[in-house]
Amino acid sequence: MADIKADAVVDARGLVCPLTVLKTKKAMDAMEPGQVLEVLINDLRAKADIVGYLRRAGNRVFSSTEEGQTVHLYIRKK
Repeated sequence: MADIKADAVVDARGLVCPLTVLKTKKAMDAMEPGQVLEVLINDLRAKADIVGYLRRAGNRVFSSTEEGQTVHLYIRKK
């Protein structure tokens, strides 16, 4: 879904948890409700960790795409 307009982007490629979750949390904390965060990862274990954090925080990934080794997660802040 390349046509999704993200308000902010976190490039967490090459990072492992907990850094992927910490960077995502920091970016989400700085955003306003309704804004969209795009998180780029290349570690599939990080996806599960980020989804778990979002669930606990009351947010969710509303779209996910893959381009080669990179996964794009799109999150709308509640």
